[in-house]
Amino acid sequence: MTLKKGKIFYSMGEVAEMFDVNTSLIRFWCDSFDILTPKRNSRDHRVFTIADIDNLKIIYRLVKDKGMTLDGAQRQIKDNRDGVRRDMEIVEKLMNIKSMLMEIRQELSDDATIVNTSSSLDLFPTDTLEDEIPEPPLHTDTQTPLFDVIIEDDEIDIEVAFEDKLI
Repeated sequence: MTLKKGKIFYSMGEVAEMFDVNTSLIRFWCDSFDILTPKRNSRDHRVFTIADIDNLKIIYRLVKDKGMTLDGAQRQIKDNRDGVRRDMEIVEKLMNIKSMLMEIRQELSDDATIVNTSSSLDLFPTDTLEDEIPEPPLHTDTQTPLFDVIIEDDEIDIEVAFEDKLI
C-alpha cells in the first residue's frame, strides 16, 4: 500500500487498488462506518484523505485480517478507537521490521551463494539467532510479551498478541 508523497486526495479507484478490493466494498464501508468521512469533489465523487486511508487500514485489519463481523469491528472502533489505532501502528512497525529482516536475509543469502557455490551455508543457525534476539516488551497489565520472534526452518516470523489473541 503506497501513498504518493505530497498528494492530498485519492480517488475511490486508487484507494480500492491500495487495498486490493472492489470499489463497491469501499463504498459499503463508507456507509457502514462513521469514522470514514470522505469528501466529495466537484463531480460529486468521493475523494479520500490520508486520515480516511488510515481509518480504512483499521477497518481492513479488523474485518479482513482478523475476520471480525462489521458489527464487531464497529463496536471495537467505538469502544477503543485509540487502542485499535495504537495496535495498528504497532503491527505496521513489526511488519516493516519483518520485511527488513527478510530483505537482509535475502541479501546475505545472495552474497553467500556468490562466494561459495559449492556448498550450502546455514546463514541463520537457529541457536545463534535466538541468543541474539532481545526479550520483547511486556504488556503492562498482564505482563505477557507483546510480540515474539520465531525462527524455524529458514523462516522468520513475528507473532503479535493483542487482547489475549494471537494475530
